[in-house]
Amino acid sequence: MSNNSLRYKYFRLSVNGRIEASDFRNLRTLYAPILKNESILLYEYLNDYLDGAVSKNSEIDFETFIIYLNMSREKINEARKELEAYGLLNTYYDDQASLTVFVLQPPLNGHSIEKNAFVKKFLIERIGETNYKHLINKLNKQNNLNLNELQDVSSSIFEIVDIKKLEISHPSPRLFDSKPVYESPSVSYTLTTEKFMTLGAAKNNDGEIKRFVKEVNTPMKLEIGNTHYSNEYEALLKLSCQDFAQQLLNRNLTSSENITIDIWKSHFGDVKIVNLFIYFAIKSHPNAKLTWTKYARAYYDEVKSTKLSSFEEIENYLDGKFKTTNSLIEVYKSKEIMKNVYLKEN
Repeated sequence: MSNNSLRYKYFRLSVNGRIEASDFRNLRTLYAPILKNESILLYEYLNDYLDGAVSKNSEIDFETFIIYLNMSREKINEARKELEAYGLLNTYYDDQASLTVFVLQPPLNGHSIEKNAFVKKFLIERIGETNYKHLINKLNKQNNLNLNELQDVSSSIFEIVDIKKLEISHPSPRLFDSKPVYESPSVSYTLTTEKFMTLGAAKNNDGEIKRFVKEVNTPMKLEIGNTHYSNEYEALLKLSCQDFAQQLLNRNLTSSENITIDIWKSHFGDVKIVNLFIYFAIKSHPNAKLTWTKYARAYYDEVKSTKLSSFEEIENYLDGKFKTTNSLIEVYKSKEIMKNVYLKEN
């Protein structure tokens, strides 16, 4: 923001994803040397103000925080601008509602800061190269087990139960809450592809959708900035691949990302199919905003090997895969919630 004061004093506050306890450790460790104390205090206070909600309209104007935080008007606006400059807060104006819209962003972590030349440079200038390496090594050792990089060899439900004997119009969530086994390329098409397609095609009833709503956080974003559709499933169906990726990432794509997407589109033709790869990759790896294409490429290569070609077939296949994997099932549930809302409205 270029101005010291805001156009609209009352505001709506939301958060991009979730801010966990580990994010505050990253905030204190990586940002304390480069941010003013007032900026960190404002960030923590805004998060507390949400009180666990995804979005909240203010009951007070922004400058009332002057009283609560014991800051001057100049200090609180300087803190806000510093959070914006370091990517921890996005600020928008909703002229129709006469509101300022704040969106809190999670701090960088020990891995992602290495890819952010701007923040990395400032941190090194403040604390020195040796101290910087010490901080990064310390943070990364605390998070050295990345399940996304490991091969999942857990047993599949299909090894234990004869799927043909089951009533699968509405599969029991408890029964199918297991992980798919890793299978070598020699396993037949029927055992791998059709089982996921069958599970993915099974529709969820209203009771199951209501349970999903209680179990997962599925915010509908404001249609501002890169967000063209508040319902991400509608965005998946209607946006170009580039626009869809930009909405999920909330940033412009790099030239490399654009080229990669064009390659995928040239094979499948239907942009909705490529949007499925983009959606599942970004949602299943929320901390890989700069490396998401390697996960999308894995889905692209996997689906390409199945010889499936239609959007419905591929959606069923990926749904079946995600709904039977413990670490991915929340992504599936969130997508089903938005799909259910979209289908009821259209």
